[in-house]
Amino acid sequence: MKKLSPPAVPETNLLLPTAPLKEGVLFPGMETKMVFTRDISKMALKACMRSRRLIFITAQKNPELVNLRPQDLYPVGIVAKVGRVEESGGNLAVTIAALHRAKALSWRHTRNIMVADLVPLNDHEDIAKEKLAVMRTHLLNAFSRLINLGVIDQNGEFLSFLNTLPPGQACDHVANLLTARSQIKQQILEELKVSKRLQLTLAQVETELQVAKVETDVIRKTHEKFEKNIRENVLRERLQMIQKELDNTEEVEIGRASCRERV
Repeated sequence: MKKLSPPAVPETNLLLPTAPLKEGVLFPGMETKMVFTRDISKMALKACMRSRRLIFITAQKNPELVNLRPQDLYPVGIVAKVGRVEESGGNLAVTIAALHRAKALSWRHTRNIMVADLVPLNDHEDIAKEKLAVMRTHLLNAFSRLINLGVIDQNGEFLSFLNTLPPGQACDHVANLLTARSQIKQQILEELKVSKRLQLTLAQVETELQVAKVETDVIRKTHEKFEKNIRENVLRERLQMIQKELDNTEEVEIGRASCRERV
């Protein structure tokens, strides 16, 4: 997944075809590949290809639902730019550049396509930039510990890149990589106040750190117990072999004694 700097958010409303995400949440500033398998998404994709190649991507509230209605979708999602499209086995593999947040004020059905009437959403820097920068630092420090534990497959170069982004965008990149449930990620996506979004994301990072530490501790204890059992089994086998050798030696000595008595 590539990292992008989102363009300026447009001020006018947009009418865009909607592609629901069955699972997961997309954040601004990401370039990723998706596979559209459902008719509702494929129709939306083909519709957007006929105009500006813009599409609205949002998560569905219940991943089990098949016949979706507007109320089954989260109103806050992402306006994305469609790049390369490849068809394979009836499915469409698409390169998506996630541009910015938007909220659906209403939906309408046009030729079996769910079209959203969208208002673009901007980040709201609700406290001083200096304080937001400090909060970003706290978030990235915690996030770096997840990387060091091997939970997140990233490196120092990625952290350096995040440090160059505005706090809200850096937060989006971190949230995108977390293993949180879709409902939690959606809550982070919908939060426009940057300080609150940073707090929500930091709380989730700390939760995942706790889980990772518990898992690491369990693995360590299991490994230690396994090694202890191996050592005990090896010692037990050695004792059995020694005892067998001693038994054989005693039998030999008894045999020799018996021969001497006969002589």
